[in-house]
Amino acid sequence: MDKKIESYIPERVTHLLQDLVVQRPVAKETRGLSSGDSTRRRILDTAFSLFIGTRAEDYTMRNLANALDMRVGNLTYHYKTKSELLNSLVRDQLANYAEDILMCLQMSEATPQAALDRVVTLLVQDLRRAEIAFFPQLWARSLNDDAA
Repeated sequence: MDKKIESYIPERVTHLLQDLVVQRPVAKETRGLSSGDSTRRRILDTAFSLFIGTRAEDYTMRNLANALDMRVGNLTYHYKTKSELLNSLVRDQLANYAEDILMCLQMSEATPQAALDRVVTLLVQDLRRAEIAFFPQLWARSLNDDAA
């Protein structure tokens, strides 16, 4: 990271962001993944889309298994419970944000002001994406669903 930026961003913030990326449940890039990791990546991607696109009562392991053209038993082999799956989804989404923020901070020509501008622009643009609904929906669903 550029020394100018490092002097303004506490090292522990950078480490926290890097830890979020490292703790991603399954790599985003599927090339080179084991069969099991590739299946977990497919499950997470489909689960995320289903979570965003369905009503809370329709977000079940059975419906997810159907969307994946997979038996429920195969799904629960990878994610034992809906809670475990949602935990992985949250960690995956946090890793996405951490990667994007680190990229903004690591641009070599970035001054501290430019880095902040990039991060704020990233977050404001993100508000326009339908996928941003994940966190508010998760919060709302947690009021009525113990798994969330």
